[in-house]
Amino acid sequence: MMDTFSLSEVLQMAEEIERNGVRFYKQGAQAITDPETKKVMLDLAEKEKEHEKTFAELRRQYCSNEDLNLVDQDGQVAMHIRLMAETHVFNLDHETSQLIASVQSPRSLLKLALGFEKDTIVFFSALKEAVKDKNRDKVEMLIQEEVDHIRQLNQALKQLQ
Repeated sequence: MMDTFSLSEVLQMAEEIERNGVRFYKQGAQAITDPETKKVMLDLAEKEKEHEKTFAELRRQYCSNEDLNLVDQDGQVAMHIRLMAETHVFNLDHETSQLIASVQSPRSLLKLALGFEKDTIVFFSALKEAVKDKNRDKVEMLIQEEVDHIRQLNQALKQLQ
């Protein structure tokens, strides 16, 4: 398998996804009146902020100058994965904003958030395969952070029953 991204690039994309997650959860909190669901949304927004800081620190700590160079010489793989990040993972374009604004219940908002978290895990899993072997454990750390979000969202859904 060809190495296509440096750890630095994966962490930069993770930071952007986390920033988008903060915006998503804040918009979700504004769109819902249920106090418990609002609390979950705001809590996840704060966790996304912390994750962004963590990923930025990991990038500073682990990325040497050679990690800053993209191995994908023609840029096709990089372009594809970046497009995926921009259009599918916590992308707050007009369509997603409309989805958030149209939620009818706390349950529908939590399910929407679960879908975004699952997309994030799929995205990070693809990126894990696109970095050098020595960096895959660090990407796995990113995935586990998102798994925790899914646990929290599932717990909130169970409490609504």
